Amino acid sequence: MAMHPEKGSFNQYIARKTDAGWVVAFGRFADQHAKFLVVYEAVQVKAGNPNAFTAKKCDPPQEDTGFNYAAAKAIDTATHDFQGEKRPYNADVLPGHSNQIYV
Repeated sequence: MAMHPEKGSFNQYIARKTDAGWVVAFGRFADQHAKFLVVYEAVQVKAGNPNAFTAKKCDPPQEDTGFNYAAAKAIDTATHDFQGEKRPYNADVLPGHSNQIYV
């Protein structure tokens, strides 16, 4: 949020742990949910330091049909099917076996 993103430029974020640390993609669906557009990306500078990230704006937004797309689609499906209280919820994607994910 320190980059003061344009309102409505993204509506989801996907956090993924890599060998080098965390990578967080901020984006939105495009082309009727056919791809995920990464508008901002934050990368952990030093593994183990939760406050050390560098962030960049992707201009133009980066098209993603891989992990971020699958994770965003899974979150979208789960939140649509979830019959909880009428309030905001946070959703996370956890890796599973054989390229599966849990929401």
